[in-house]
Amino acid sequence: MQFVGADDTFRARVDQYIESIPRKSRVPSVRLLSMARDLLRTHGWTQLLEREPGGSYCLTGALLAAAGEDEALYRRALRSIGERLNVPACSLGGYGCHCTIVGWNDQEGRTKHEVIAKLEEVIRAELVATAG
Repeated sequence: MQFVGADDTFRARVDQYIESIPRKSRVPSVRLLSMARDLLRTHGWTQLLEREPGGSYCLTGALLAAAGEDEALYRRALRSIGERLNVPACSLGGYGCHCTIVGWNDQEGRTKHEVIAKLEEVIRAELVATAG
């Protein structure tokens, strides 16, 4: 889709709407992943800690915060992401364990951009899987 001659305000509104689609999804894992992505964008990203005192989150910390009390949904999000990291699963808990994601998040040289891009990739994959 292309809008010809649209001004910056219009483009910003369209971008905001498109980004809101996953947050409004009826698929709980998509909503959780979107909320985690938004936490990282808003509060920042960190390594080696679940959450820094200043407010930034590691990937698992953002997932945990977004899941709230829903442990099953948190584990499902861990599996969704873990299976797409191209790293081995945890020997004790598979991809449903946070170990795989913690190791990936804390890898030296990892960036906030890579973490958010991975979340967006998983969100797209989940949306495609539920649409079919």
